[in-house]
Amino acid sequence: QTLADGLATGFMFTEMSSNHLFDAIQRAVTLYGHKKSWQALCKIAMAQDFSWETSAQAYLQVYQQLVS
Repeated sequence: QTLADGLATGFMFTEMSSNHLFDAIQRAVTLYGHKKSWQALCKIAMAQDFSWETSAQAYLQVYQQLVS
């Protein structure tokens, strides 16, 4: 998921290390300097549904798949 395809909601790093975290922070700071791109990322992220109802439904689906 990338900003170019309109799906990015944040910054990822694949390895739990200080170097990878630092790289993600650097990417965030760089993007913050490009206001239009930063605003697009914020808009996409803020449009996501992180409600308890949505989370509970996702957990329920996983549970139902595991027990069936």
